[in-house]
Amino acid sequence: MCNVQDFGNFGSSDHKLIFCNLHTDVGIVTEFKTRFHYNCTDIQGLRDESRLVNWMSVLLGSVEECCSKFKSILLGLWNKFVPVIVDKDKGEVPWMNYKALKCIKKKHKVSRNIKKVVTQLVKGCLK
Repeated sequence: MCNVQDFGNFGSSDHKLIFCNLHTDVGIVTEFKTRFHYNCTDIQGLRDESRLVNWMSVLLGSVEECCSKFKSILLGLWNKFVPVIVDKDKGEVPWMNYKALKCIKKKHKVSRNIKKVVTQLVKGCLK
């Protein structure tokens, strides 16, 4: 912040008018959140693969080591059997599906109808 100036009180109040130049450096973040398509999960493959893991050997050692091993195995299975939703054209993850779009259209329709009714009521009261 630089070039700070006090312009005195705002009108007759005790509030002050202050002018300043604010310099900011904003970085653009281009991170995408991974979304999974849970309806297309290969549940049988996930079960079969998790049965092949020797869980007794995984759960040996300290709590932190066991938790780390368990988490890495689980994430590996997750990435293998749960597909990721990605819009290949835009390089981003779409969040809007048919049902969400239908709900938004319904909300807009209801809003328009309410606005029409309120407008008619106001016009009726002003007559």
